[in-house]
Amino acid sequence: MKIKTTISTSMATTFNTAATINQTLLITDLTKSSLSTEFTTVKLLDEDDKQLFCDMITERDIDWPQTEFGMMARVSCPIGSTGYAEWTCGSNGRWESDGPDLSRCISTWSKALLMDAEEADGSLDRLEFLHEIQQRTRRESLIGGDLIALSRAVKLLIPITLYDNDADKFVELVVESVNNMAKESQILAWNDLKGVKRRMIADQLMDVIDQVSMTISPLITPDTPRIIMKPNTDVEVEISAVRIHDYVAFPSTSLYRTTDDTVNIPREALTLRDNAIEEAKIIYAAYSSMSQHLQPGPRLGADGTMVPQQIASKINRVNLSMPQCVWWNHTHLQWSSYGCVVSSHNATHTVCHCNHLTYFAVLMDIHYQKLPIGHNIALTFLTYAGCTISIICLLLSLLAFQCFGTSGGDRIFIHKNLCFSLLIAEAIFLGGIWQTKNSLCCSIIAGLLHYFFLAAFSWMLLEGFELYYMLVEVFQSKDSKRSYILLFGYGFPLSVIAVSIWFDRFSYGTERYCWLRSDNYFILAFIGP
Repeated sequence: MKIKTTISTSMATTFNTAATINQTLLITDLTKSSLSTEFTTVKLLDEDDKQLFCDMITERDIDWPQTEFGMMARVSCPIGSTGYAEWTCGSNGRWESDGPDLSRCISTWSKALLMDAEEADGSLDRLEFLHEIQQRTRRESLIGGDLIALSRAVKLLIPITLYDNDADKFVELVVESVNNMAKESQILAWNDLKGVKRRMIADQLMDVIDQVSMTISPLITPDTPRIIMKPNTDVEVEISAVRIHDYVAFPSTSLYRTTDDTVNIPREALTLRDNAIEEAKIIYAAYSSMSQHLQPGPRLGADGTMVPQQIASKINRVNLSMPQCVWWNHTHLQWSSYGCVVSSHNATHTVCHCNHLTYFAVLMDIHYQKLPIGHNIALTFLTYAGCTISIICLLLSLLAFQCFGTSGGDRIFIHKNLCFSLLIAEAIFLGGIWQTKNSLCCSIIAGLLHYFFLAAFSWMLLEGFELYYMLVEVFQSKDSKRSYILLFGYGFPLSVIAVSIWFDRFSYGTERYCWLRSDNYFILAFIGP
């Protein structure tokens, strides 16, 4: 069974969904939060002899008082909202860079709409309140608590059953409300939410789209799909009933984003075990900016049988590397690679194989994320141990060749230089691969590694030629060819390095390792030869 999906990515990720997963989220009831009219501080660290303070500052329309380092300032929310905001003064005497936490601040109108949603009865009331949310989120600048309250309100206003006369209006209002909350102009409100709380709200908004799509799905027929898309929107939805054939393609029409996104679902994915069906209901949703609120955490992996289903994702031209095919795990609120692997990738597309349908994305490694400490220690130990053992063995080999191979001819000469090249390359690798603080030093180390590893490959090639020559030439000439051997063994890699430096000398050394860059194909200067 093979599912082919094409997904365009913007900066970090965008993602599509072709199926839904049920979830339950715990959202703080902001209508019952206590109010604060004066600022207080909460002690986080023990006092030190050194008195450091974070200066008074105005941020998010709140005047933050001078606060001792290690303390959390708690102040009342901006005018027009209730609750309290918090911001921690770091140990260096600077406010924490991720900004204040306004997740407990809620505008009075948001609070009123949430209370209305909790008491709504009947489709007319629900439509009226949804329309009010859609208009308010379009006009107003939200704060963190508004996102929590409004996402909950929209979810409460989705009825269990929809009827033809108001179904389209319900779906349109829900999608537009979610779009208004997710759009780029509300980024400050999203920044008010920290960590898992931010991911929870993004997850709940996606679940709202799933919920309303599932509610309207009984009304969908192959001749009457629902397509909700408008220019410059961040959320686009297609809900269709399709007649089963070899492959079903989504979206069925070009979206306003002029995206290359497609999902090709095979017949096997639309059958219920061994029971064939003639018609299937499918939800396709594309989110262009929601991914920035689902910042990748440690990825979950697992072993299992892979049923190949293909996803191809188009990548915008930004400096990205190391793609990973992942899906959004509602339970853990993080990306998981379970059931998805990278099949291939190039500058424009990444092809994945997945064995299930859900929210898919291609994560690109923009900011390096450290491995767990235990894994990092184990890998570092193995690297040092392996290189050290290899260097010792190479030294012993050189000593043996020098003591007992003085009359070995050109073959022993090639062996010596091969061992020497590998010895120098591994010694430089062991001591310099992580020396990234000094960019010039790192570039030199990368260049030396490039040269000596290429030299080692050159000597391996020469050894192959020498063995062939010994096989076909029974009576060999006593004239030594060492000058020609030396010229090729060390001259060829030198010429490659010279051309590489002339082509792009700034691609020696990266932020992570003193090696060749791979995001601009400069690594081909090593792979090619």
